[in-house]
Amino acid sequence: MSSRMIRRLDLIAAYGRLLALLGVVLATTITFPLHSGSDAWPILIVTAVKIVVDAIPVILLYARSFPDEVAFTFPILDSLFSLILLYLGGPGMLFYCFVPILTLSVRFEWLAGLIDGTLLAAAYWVIVLSKASFAEASSVLAPAILQSFPLILVSALGGLLAENVKNPPAPNVDETEARDAELRRLQAAADRARAIYEMSSMLSVTLDPDKILDAVLEISAVGFEELADAKIVLSNRPAGAVYLYGQDGLYIAAARGISYLEMDLAVKGEQGALSHVLSRAEPLLLDSLADDPELRQYTPFRRCRAAICVPMRAGFELYGAVVFASPTHGVFGEEHVELATAVANQAVVALIVARLYRDLQEEKERIIEVEEETRTRVARDLHDGPTQSIAAIAMRLNFVRLLLDRDPQKAKDELFKLEDLARRTTKEIRTMLFTLHPVVLETQGLKAAVEQLVEGLREPGGPSILLEIEEELEDRLDVNLKAVAWFTTEESLNNAIKHAQAERIWVRMYVEVGSFVVEIEDDGDGFDFEATMLDYDQRGSFGLLNLKERADLVNGRTTIQSVLGEGTLVTLVAPLNPEII
Repeated sequence: MSSRMIRRLDLIAAYGRLLALLGVVLATTITFPLHSGSDAWPILIVTAVKIVVDAIPVILLYARSFPDEVAFTFPILDSLFSLILLYLGGPGMLFYCFVPILTLSVRFEWLAGLIDGTLLAAAYWVIVLSKASFAEASSVLAPAILQSFPLILVSALGGLLAENVKNPPAPNVDETEARDAELRRLQAAADRARAIYEMSSMLSVTLDPDKILDAVLEISAVGFEELADAKIVLSNRPAGAVYLYGQDGLYIAAARGISYLEMDLAVKGEQGALSHVLSRAEPLLLDSLADDPELRQYTPFRRCRAAICVPMRAGFELYGAVVFASPTHGVFGEEHVELATAVANQAVVALIVARLYRDLQEEKERIIEVEEETRTRVARDLHDGPTQSIAAIAMRLNFVRLLLDRDPQKAKDELFKLEDLARRTTKEIRTMLFTLHPVVLETQGLKAAVEQLVEGLREPGGPSILLEIEEELEDRLDVNLKAVAWFTTEESLNNAIKHAQAERIWVRMYVEVGSFVVEIEDDGDGFDFEATMLDYDQRGSFGLLNLKERADLVNGRTTIQSVLGEGTLVTLVAPLNPEII
């Protein structure tokens, strides 16, 4: 670069620092209320010192004494200042990190900017982890990685910007026109970099899958414009489509330049470019899609003269593919493939986070439903059981008090009945407490817990409960598997006792081909399982649904077989070493 260009870049960097510092002051006053002891004061004090320091390059530049050694010092100071801001102000100060990244990329070498961006992102992860507890580490690290991803992305794209700045096209007009063209080019590059950052930020924070997929196409298109060096103008952006797996193959989840009539067309992904990309999990650069057996059904793809197809994957799992097609021949190169691949991979991460958040919300709602159902069941059981018994005890005590003077012998007989009722009520309350929190399951194991449960459920005149539990089973089961087995047994036994009118109930627990099996079988009346499940969502109790959901927690399955007049069999099958999904 010429000395004039270097001086101009140094001036832009110097004034850019001061503007960014004013942005820090504004963001701090908005985020933190100003009062004695506010968190804003440390940030404002450090920023004031930085403003004084950053006035030095402005003075040196106007004095025309600003050597490269001094110029290189200030991006280093900016990086250190960025770390201080991130520690004091949190993710709201991430925007200042772009000052040292872009300064190093444009003024010196793009590799320096990339290294600086990577180090700042890694330092931000360390800062976030240092402020979180060990239990919170896994939940805060993923958002921190997504928030800092634009730093790495923009530092990489900053290299492209630097090449355009340092290697402008040879002037073919007079000096004034060349200068104006250069300024326009710099402004366009800055606008594109800003657009890429804004859309990358949206990828980091949004939890809406539709917005994530739209951002994939937008970020790639803007990046293509920068890489193509104005070969692709805004009015002639490449057509693009994001294909995701559905029930009937691959469907278009987001598209640009494709008509609504064609967006409903699905493909199998078994032929042509999509088959190649999905089977090999590697991108593909093409000259035409006119002969592609699947993609040629889309008009923009059929007319294209250059195309890119990249897989959307995370690890070894494929989610779909992204296709870009342009009518301009030879407009795409390896750098376009790398950009599209990076954006697609980041989008997959964002989609996974969005899906996990959605699943977490659904699980949260389900937990609330189960908790509410448990409270309702406990309240009902207390009302129908111990509450009625205690009320009866109170009435009989009043009756005994009247009998003491009139008929002491009859009062004595009544007291014996009261004692028996009180003992039965105590046993009933203990059984309820044991059902809510079986401490013996934690202290003595599954077999002892089931035996105690059965002992509490046995009643004179009730069904006989037979236990068949395999010996040496305890050591082969983990804590979660024991809890699910106990819950399944407890729920199934209660259902059989209350509804089946059974004479015998069998509880079996054993290991078969690497799986733990629990069976609860009765010889009662049975029921129409399919008819019951049709309107099950309208019932007040979700016991059968809970059995299936508990089994899912240990990667197992619960099946219920019942025939009218022949009894019911509930079976839980779960792997002995369930994998964590």
